Amino acid sequence: MQARRKLKATDIVIKEDLTHANYTLLSQTTKHDKVVNCWTSDGHLRALVKTNDQREIKVTINSVSNLSKL
Repeated sequence: MQARRKLKATDIVIKEDLTHANYTLLSQTTKHDKVVNCWTSDGHLRALVKTNDQREIKVTINSVSNLSKL
């Protein structure tokens, strides 16, 4: 886990073994305009999202419909 933290400032990405659906959702999430950062943890997709008032909040993305509501 500490080795992962050292990679934060680099362009290196570590991806868990994801299902095809979660991999596709992760790819779509990284391309979303409001998403600052995203990651997976235990198969769940989490994202740091910029709100309209420029705050950043953590959300869990379960489906494309969650992503479209951002």
